[in-house]
Amino acid sequence: MERIVKSISPSVFRLSPRSSGWQLVRPDGRAETYDTVEQVSQAIPKGSSIHLALPTGVLLLDRMQLPSSDPVELAAMAELQLEKALPYPIQEVKSSISVIEAGETSSVLAIAVRLSHLDELCAPLLAKGAIVEKTTPLVSFIAASCSPQEQTLCIYRESGDIVSAISSGGKLSWAHCTPAAEAERFPLDLPRLLLTAELQGASAKLTRIHLDPDCRQWKETLESQLHAPVESRSLDDIVWASSVDLTPDSWLQRVARRVRSARMKQVLLLAGASYLALFALSFSYVGWLKLKASRLDAEYAAIRPQIEALQARQTRWNAMAPAVEPDRATDELLYQLCRNLPPAALHLTEFDQSPTQWKVVGEADSADLAVAYLGKLKGEKELSDFSISASPPTLLPNGGAQFSIFGKR
Repeated sequence: MERIVKSISPSVFRLSPRSSGWQLVRPDGRAETYDTVEQVSQAIPKGSSIHLALPTGVLLLDRMQLPSSDPVELAAMAELQLEKALPYPIQEVKSSISVIEAGETSSVLAIAVRLSHLDELCAPLLAKGAIVEKTTPLVSFIAASCSPQEQTLCIYRESGDIVSAISSGGKLSWAHCTPAAEAERFPLDLPRLLLTAELQGASAKLTRIHLDPDCRQWKETLESQLHAPVESRSLDDIVWASSVDLTPDSWLQRVARRVRSARMKQVLLLAGASYLALFALSFSYVGWLKLKASRLDAEYAAIRPQIEALQARQTRWNAMAPAVEPDRATDELLYQLCRNLPPAALHLTEFDQSPTQWKVVGEADSADLAVAYLGKLKGEKELSDFSISASPPTLLPNGGAQFSIFGKR
């Protein structure tokens, strides 16, 4: 889910508790401090994406020794153990595990938060339409920012409360929140707290102590009590990287809907851009066709006089063809028509010729003679350029027949 979210929301607000109030880091890196989450909700745009760091005071932490090294089995067993320890149903919490040491028997820290506490804490943000994309304990970021080769004790303030946490090789091993009302006694209570950590399975053999600048008044006391070097470490130096995610499923579904909506918007924008590109291409093509047509019109206008001259020459040639071409000459046609006449039983009465066709009308003693004459003309080699046809002969009162024969090129 986180990978998908990052693909659509590269600019995320980071919200984390500080010694007094809340720190909001904007996507451009500007940090602002507010007294309440309500004030934060008023300072961000509607629908903003937020990565929330949870205060330790709302967390439920349980150190466990489990007989497995498989991550899936560890998660199932940790949830079962957590269900036994909780005073309310497991369905009312969101939990995650941090594997400190893996082996035949793995050391695991179960981290949980009650959903009602999350809803109450983030109510102003959700009312503003903000999307909480990831929810991680601030103490997990602090532990992950410590050296992976050292056993580090981190001490800092969260809204007045004092948080002490042990990082084992860069992983959160144990944490405790001392209420602000008991802050003055914290240096005296710290040895007892570390003994409690050891009883829960966390090593208290410290190699380094990270002390928030707001707690610098305890530096000398801590050095004398714990015999470890004390370094000043601001919360602004932590790295926001942790595998622990306590975002409720309902919030993740909201993020998923936002992902789908963003993807649909991208698809629609792409479809719109494709439509506009196609429209622009079609418009360009129509313009090109018009330009080509105008060029053809110009070319035609330029050669039109030549075309008209050729057409006129062709017309004159067709008109003169019967007189110029031997096979279309009138006397040649009459010769072929008369050469194929039978004896006196058939004679021609009318002859008409045009540049592309001719017509002959005649009378025969019988219709059979007229049909026979038509057959001889069709078989005449010299008349093969013509398509010769005839209408049915018309019988005359004297028993003869009148015929009309046509020839077309």
